Amino acid sequence: MIWHIVWTARGDRMLQKAVDSASQPDEVVIAAEMIERLLENDPLDAGESRDQDDRILFHGPFAVLYRVNIEDQIAAIHTFWRWAK
Repeated sequence: MIWHIVWTARGDRMLQKAVDSASQPDEVVIAAEMIERLLENDPLDAGESRDQDDRILFHGPFAVLYRVNIEDQIAAIHTFWRWAK
């Protein structure tokens, strides 16, 4: 089963800010694409649960917070950041 991945306006702004401020913007874009692929396959298994309905996924030096809508098969990324150097 393939899940639909969406970026909220906030998540998209955070991703764009990370790309704009990166010394290697391609690294950020590649990580975001990989995160999307991991979530497309199984967002409930890809990350760890957090407060309320939030889940967190780490990939390399980046992380996302996202919410899963099981009924509609959607994972919505609402936060993106670099957590490690």
